[in-house]
Amino acid sequence: MSNASISVAQVADILRVSRDRIEQSISRKVFLPRAFSDPGKPREWTFDEVMRLAVFFRLTDHGRSMDAKTAGLLTRVGIHGFNDGPAYFVAYIGTPDVWFGTWESEIFRAHDVADLLTRGCEYPKVLEPGRDAETVARNSEKLLGPVYACIVINLDEIEKELKAEWPKAAEA
Repeated sequence: MSNASISVAQVADILRVSRDRIEQSISRKVFLPRAFSDPGKPREWTFDEVMRLAVFFRLTDHGRSMDAKTAGLLTRVGIHGFNDGPAYFVAYIGTPDVWFGTWESEIFRAHDVADLLTRGCEYPKVLEPGRDAETVARNSEKLLGPVYACIVINLDEIEKELKAEWPKAAEA
């Protein structure tokens, strides 16, 4: 894949969201793109930035899992995968006694996600089309683990979806 950048209109097409929604997320400062453009010039979107935006929308879309401000804070860091296996973006909140705590996020390998859920999570939410039922099923003992609630997003699925559309977008 080339390092070509694309326009916000192309990003909207790839992510199947409106251009206005992307622009509003930026203007409201809930999603802060790393690539700033000069006034009057269009912003150019790289693959990495589109990955971050896709994760941001997944966090905010599915049943209103998370408010936009929190999702924006969690996706400010780089979103990356692993060369030797699947990668998952996991947003989580601590145990019930610290429910008032803040959301945190990390990039996990598949076996680490399973381990996290095995140790207990009261409210897991796995946001991926073909989610691994075995991983979710392992979460049988409630309130034992290090987290109270977590959202798991399969980064490999997002990357695959973006790569399928990217060449079309970059050529347009």
